[in-house]
Order: sequence, then structure tokens, then C-alpha cells
Amino acid sequence: MNPVAKALWFIESHLHKPQDLEQIAAAACVSRFHLCRVFAAVTGMSVMGYVRVRRLELAARYLQERSQASLLEIALDCGYGSHQAFTRAFGDHFGIAPSDFRRQPLTFQSTQVEVSRMSKDALESIRPVRFENLDAFTVVGSCQRYTWQSDDGIPGQWARFAPRIDSIAGRIGEASYGVCFDSDDEGAFNYLCGVAVAPGKHPPSDLDQVGIPSARYAVFFHAGHVSGLKETIKTIWNHWLPNSGFQPAGTPDFERYDDRFDPQTGFGGVEIWVPMKMD
Repeated sequence: MNPVAKALWFIESHLHKPQDLEQIAAAACVSRFHLCRVFAAVTGMSVMGYVRVRRLELAARYLQERSQASLLEIALDCGYGSHQAFTRAFGDHFGIAPSDFRRQPLTFQSTQVEVSRMSKDALESIRPVRFENLDAFTVVGSCQRYTWQSDDGIPGQWARFAPRIDSIAGRIGEASYGVCFDSDDEGAFNYLCGVAVAPGKHPPSDLDQVGIPSARYAVFFHAGHVSGLKETIKTIWNHWLPNSGFQPAGTPDFERYDDRFDPQTGFGGVEIWVPMKMD
């Protein structure tokens, strides 16, 4: 069972009880960082965001089935500390007050059904992994913050940055990099598309930089069109890593676009570098 499936089982089994990210990660047998990354990538939701939605959907079911229960009783049973907090959260999610929902219920698709389907993604074939030690280096480029629900802007980010590549002072090598870093518990992360630069070089005022620390990396190769890259990344985090015996370091991971990749067609292949914890 993959970590997302384990997390979903734990969450659904404990909807009536207090639960936090540490407990869910322990049940999924991965680190908090790993779970946040893979859960958001696979489901498009943060872990605790999913918990909040599922509790509201449970409350909606209770409003239909428990006609004699007060709103406060339902709120407390679904993990809310007050009538006011429950009413506000319910209204924000469903667009209707719980008292009005009780009188005229809405039809909605359970998030559990959709997310469970997404978590059962088939294990895609990944070219045999290799391991490499890499010294620290710096990447300069364009940085934006995304969530796994709203990362469709990345291709446009690359398109805007590409004309700048040849003018960046101190560039090292011909490869370009897509670096993911500073992810948080809600599934947001920074993505910087850029190039490696020599030490001591400073980016232009309208560009950013990120330092990549020295580390041992597991390196994968995505051989298909670049539009399928996200599915390969999901497979790495949701299948390969949990079964590999390794743990991700939590430092920046990145895509590496070398001379095999054709930006005009999107074909040629992309390397995915994931830093590993070393004992």
C-alpha cells in the first residue's frame, strides 16, 4: 500500500477523533515532508485540507441523518470547537449555512471517492535509477510559488524565462534546471526555472537564485513528453521512494534539462534528481 493510500485509510478511520499531520505521517510510514509532498502531488489537496473537507462532508451527512441533533452537537462530533467556527467553515465550503442545508440538502460528490481513485495510480515504468554525489551549486532564474492544485503556470514560466538564458552572466554548462524548494504543510512550494552559475555571481534584480546543497541524489529519467513529467514524479514519491529503503533529504529537488531535451517539441527526456538522507 502506498503512503497516500495509508494516509487516506488513517484519516477516514479517525474522522471522529483529533488528528494531526505527525500522526498521519506516522501511519503512512513516511516523514512529514514526504507525506505533504506526495499527498498534494497525487490528490491536488494538502493533507489537513483533505481532513477539513472530509469532516465537513461528514457533517453534511449528519445534518441529513441526525435530525434531532443540534448544530452544536454535530459541530463537536466533527472536530469543531464552536457553533460559530463550524457554521463559518461549512458556509465557506458548501456556500450555504448548515441550518439551510438541513432544510434543503445539496447533492455533492464525496471527496473521498475522487481522492481514493487518484491514489490508486498505476505504477509506471521508470528507467533504472542511478545514484550520484553532487557538489553544491547555485541556480539563477525566475521563481514563482505554486500549489499542487495550481501549478499549471509552470510551462508559461519557462516560456517567459527562456529568452533570458543566454544573457545570464557566469552560466555553467548548457543544462537548465527546474528546482522545487521551500514546500509547506499546505502543499505550496517555490519553483525556480533557471541555469547554474559560477560562485559569486549575482542575479539581475528581476531574477532570483537558490542554492543547491551538496548531497547524494537518486536520479530518474522521464523518457516521454514533458507534459507527462508530473505523473513520473508522482510515481517516484508514491511508489519508488516508500519501497526503496531511502528517505528524501527535504532539500531542493530538481528537474535537469540537458542537450537531449528539445524545448520546441517537449520530447527528448528529463532527469529528476531527488536528494536522499545519508546515515
